[in-house]
Amino acid sequence: MKDGLKAELLEETHEGGLILQHKSSNLDIDVIFFSRLHLQLAVENEDYPKLQNLILGGADIDKNEYKGMTCLTHAAATGHVEGIEVLLLYSADVDVKSQEGQTPLMSAAAAGHHDCIRTLLKHNAKLDLVDVMGRTALAIALQNNRHQCAALLGGT
Repeated sequence: MKDGLKAELLEETHEGGLILQHKSSNLDIDVIFFSRLHLQLAVENEDYPKLQNLILGGADIDKNEYKGMTCLTHAAATGHVEGIEVLLLYSADVDVKSQEGQTPLMSAAAAGHHDCIRTLLKHNAKLDLVDVMGRTALAIALQNNRHQCAALLGGT
């Protein structure tokens, strides 16, 4: 346990977290041994203080788990700009790839999230990376008829 915390497992939550009880008190503590689902839920619910607490508690923000995506890729695919900002503030890899080789920039382009694309580009997301099908973010934007996104990515 971190910092010498001695706790007893009380139960596993339905979300995959653990409810632990500190042995020296009767306080229930929701300890930061969270599944990827907790990070995803914090982004989905726009609960950025919880997202920050999860990250500070040691959550691996660059790990592919939920549907083969990292939390940053999920945030980009679902249009959560502030979630992207928080994750990048805590050093998430802006070019991390999903199991299908998609980067957050590609996911934002596929979904048509202009603000996410701008944010990722501001943080130096690479334009020339390709997924397992050999597509760049620009190619994905064009394939999905996201012409405004394509323009942001250097297309015409």
